Amino acid sequence: FAPIADNHFTVIPGEHRPQRYHIGILQAGFELATATGGSFRVLFNGRAGASILGHEHLHATDTRLPVETLTPDSGPSLLRRNGLILSQPDYPLPLWLVEGDAAATVTEIGDRLITAWQRLDQQRHSENLLLTFETGRYRLFIAPRDLNRLTAPGRTAAMGSFEAAGLLVLSHESEKDLFDSADAFTMRQLLATLAPERPIADAFQASKLGF
Repeated sequence: FAPIADNHFTVIPGEHRPQRYHIGILQAGFELATATGGSFRVLFNGRAGASILGHEHLHATDTRLPVETLTPDSGPSLLRRNGLILSQPDYPLPLWLVEGDAAATVTEIGDRLITAWQRLDQQRHSENLLLTFETGRYRLFIAPRDLNRLTAPGRTAAMGSFEAAGLLVLSHESEKDLFDSADAFTMRQLLATLAPERPIADAFQASKLGF
């Protein structure tokens, strides 16, 4: 085992259960981020990129990830309500950014989006999540994933939440040349190949958040 990032920890519940999304993932993630004063961000793989599908786990690190530079103004705003903003930033892998002052509100909106995405195709749809707390604002990055598009050319292993957040992870010795030569352009290309077949706008419509 090698850490993916500086101060990288795997966080597991006391109760054994499989790696599947439920609303408690968001609640626990924001609780951890808040308890550390925002110094740690929390990631969750769902079935997209998780290396231990048999046991629920999250990741925590104090390494700031590239996707965190995105703001609600980085793309179309889908919803603004009582201090909460839901947007779809300009990013090579389609994603949603839910941001607000209250963890409970961000959790509620995030859960509706994730649930709507999964229901569109329960066999293929999963998610990568990043949860942060900074300057009094809770931020949830949701990357809807398609299990038929888990990796990219030049890669052997599936690409998970760290890659979705912009950090290339060396998962296999055969990927070393790619890892050594990769730059920002390469990363954007890799992320673009992970885009789900079905538009994520379908899940937003199904969530009925726009009505």
